[in-house]
Amino acid sequence: MKEWCEYLIVTFFLYLFRILPTSWVYLILSWLARLFFQLLKRRRELAIKNLSLAYGESEQKAQYRQLAKKVFLGIARTTAETILIFNGRYDIDQHVKNKELAAEKIRQLAGRSTKGIIIIGAHFGNWELLAHFMAIHGYPGLVVGRAGDNKLIENKMTTPFREKFGNRNVHTGKAMRDITKTLRSGQPVGILFDQKATRANGVKSSFFGKQCGTTTAIATLKLKYDPLIVPGFARRCDDGDYEILIGDPVTYTAEDKDDKKQKIAAMTQRYNDILEDMVRSAPEQWFWVHNRWRIG
Repeated sequence: MKEWCEYLIVTFFLYLFRILPTSWVYLILSWLARLFFQLLKRRRELAIKNLSLAYGESEQKAQYRQLAKKVFLGIARTTAETILIFNGRYDIDQHVKNKELAAEKIRQLAGRSTKGIIIIGAHFGNWELLAHFMAIHGYPGLVVGRAGDNKLIENKMTTPFREKFGNRNVHTGKAMRDITKTLRSGQPVGILFDQKATRANGVKSSFFGKQCGTTTAIATLKLKYDPLIVPGFARRCDDGDYEILIGDPVTYTAEDKDDKKQKIAAMTQRYNDILEDMVRSAPEQWFWVHNRWRIG
């Protein structure tokens, strides 16, 4: 019953946002972000705490509070764009400033590896937009994500949204067969690796100088199947449009380490360093409301 109620509520708002002017969609989500920033004390304080951990206690808490508020507003804008894309009211190409350059980079990647490509990303900017952009420009792949708690919403909304332009969606925990099959076919796999990992499926690594649990899946796949590892992000610009940032392949495989576990740990640290550099470039665009430094 709860699943159906949640599904009907989301369906109502999707329909409402289909008929409202686009500017209203952004305005309403922005207002909700400000409201939730006040109401969701635990998430607000977690974001402030995480910022203090990352940047040090020397900064005033008021500055972290203001930055945390921008994080909430950024998540709201991503949500608004997700709704507009789902409803067919958002032209992705029109909102990508470096469309030609990014599309050319994608074409180059498509021809470079017969062993597949892993696009490593994070909950940064609009993390769904890059996969859509790649599919629109002729290079669809496999998108790996956590299954939502509500199966109705997951099956009728989230999965159709992620597969809207030709990508395939698969859930973490059941993804390995699909990942290996996709890589062997030479296609891309998108993995967001910035969420905390347990001791069973992760390794301790440094992020902003603090220890955290990070998944070892990417390094393990690199050593076993040798795909290209390519950083990919959609970073929001000041005017709300995006810059697609596709980095050069990460060639580091920790050849200086003798032990496989040490290799995996060193490679995972390299991927974390790449993510940290991106977050530092626009800290308000990262998902600071997640308990990243909890090791469990």
